[in-house]
Amino acid sequence: MPLNLLKKYNALLELVAMNPKDRDKSLRGVFNRDIVNNISFIFRSKQVNPTSKDGETPMETLFSHLTTKMTDTRTRKREFEIKRSIRLHWVKHHIDEKKVDNMLVFSVNEPEGVRTYIYDKDEKYVIVLEPLRIKSEYYLLSAFYVEGKDAKRDTFIKKYDRQLPELLSTQKPQSILACVFRFLSSEWKDELNAHIRINSLIMQINHTIIPNINSVTRY
Repeated sequence: MPLNLLKKYNALLELVAMNPKDRDKSLRGVFNRDIVNNISFIFRSKQVNPTSKDGETPMETLFSHLTTKMTDTRTRKREFEIKRSIRLHWVKHHIDEKKVDNMLVFSVNEPEGVRTYIYDKDEKYVIVLEPLRIKSEYYLLSAFYVEGKDAKRDTFIKKYDRQLPELLSTQKPQSILACVFRFLSSEWKDELNAHIRINSLIMQINHTIIPNINSVTRY
């Protein structure tokens, strides 16, 4: 098994000595294991999904935001960023809430909308989620090591000080079937829906027609 797949929080992935091709392959191995192929990628009972961007698949957009940094706000150009990349495997660790000490988890109003933050005070690492009220899910927007002006100004501590009264995550948990459903092709979804309708009909028959027949037989 590749070494980086064995790394645990709070160790760092070993990427510095790799060429871009091998580095990308290593990062995608972690990304695919923890996020793409993870049918129970859930935070506080809500499914965590990637957000979409014009011209890109949602997962590619997410991979970019977890491993690159915007270097030009005008052109939206992004370049590889080592500090967030070597912490890629920390995302699932915090989504699963395996670390509870010195963690700040809160929602706050931002200019672009409500955001939910998972902030690791010890490691100065933050995960940015967008809670969706209509659907029982979050969009995973980004995750990165906090440094520079944000670290000096205690940006996320200040955000925490103006947090909303409740964490925007109190929705009914999704069933395992619902989690699996999002990975299926349209053909499989149609077939699964057909099976669900048939099973529902059978249950109705068992609970109505058959008891009525038994009742006639008894009398």
